[in-house]
Amino acid sequence: MDEKRHDVEAAEAARALETIAATRHEVAARVGSPPHYYTKVAAAGAILCLAQPLDSRTRFFVTLIALIPLGWAIRSYSRHTGTWTMATLREKGAWMAWLIIGVMLAALTSAMITQNLVASVVGALVILLVVPVVGPRWDAAWVRSLTPEESAERSAEGSAEGAAEGSAEDTVEETP
Repeated sequence: MDEKRHDVEAAEAARALETIAATRHEVAARVGSPPHYYTKVAAAGAILCLAQPLDSRTRFFVTLIALIPLGWAIRSYSRHTGTWTMATLREKGAWMAWLIIGVMLAALTSAMITQNLVASVVGALVILLVVPVVGPRWDAAWVRSLTPEESAERSAEGSAEGAAEGSAEDTVEETP
């Protein structure tokens, strides 16, 4: 009787694991950012950066303008995914998200402290270069972290192909 119970528990556990895997696949399919999401975020950050050396009244209105691409990014993300979520920033590849956060904070802090046009322009340009390039790579890493078994299979296939190519090259004999 005890053995039957273990068989049932094992079957239930297997079904539960399959359900978890299916849920992870569903989330991974939806969680990636929509096209140009990071471009919109970068535009908002750049506008905020460029607003810093302006007089306080103009800075206020330019800051309000910066909310437009930021709101657009959030809205497009929630429409694309059906939700608004943020990664835990502990997955593999999370260093890319931390890089984006660090670059934006450094650029904005520099512009705010110096109130200098050159520092603001440089900060805005760095934001515009880093965020749209690194952001999609971070998304891809996040999606891969949600489906680790598929990533492992792809890595194994790539390693097997590389090993097969390497062994084929090793067996080629040179003829004079």
